[in-house]
Amino acid sequence: KIQDTISICASSLSQQFLLNLLDYEQLAIETNLNAVKSSKESLISNLENIPQLNWIQTGGAFYAFIELKYNINSWEFSKSLINLKSVLVLPGSIFGSKWKSYIRLAYGALDRNDVDEGMKRIKSFIDETT
Repeated sequence: KIQDTISICASSLSQQFLLNLLDYEQLAIETNLNAVKSSKESLISNLENIPQLNWIQTGGAFYAFIELKYNINSWEFSKSLINLKSVLVLPGSIFGSKWKSYIRLAYGALDRNDVDEGMKRIKSFIDETT
């Protein structure tokens, strides 16, 4: 009977450890969600200051499709942006022909400062090329 109790049930120490781990996991999730929310807010704020770009709001993704509202296709924009400003965005055209005037910018793995710097470089690139 003692062996059954020991081998069938998790020890109290193991159970307490797992409860603490679940609390930590919830805190980590909240921290990461707050960081992504901050990055998204920074992206939106920066986009409002660049009239040549128009953002399409996404439902929950960690990226944004951004319309280029001036005469350049997304492939040329993306290629020039990485070469001249070291900012990587994906040309919308790789997602289908209806996205040829859009770029896709992922912000989920970036902190707010990186988003601000990237958008500053994008704005500078647009100012120099329009």
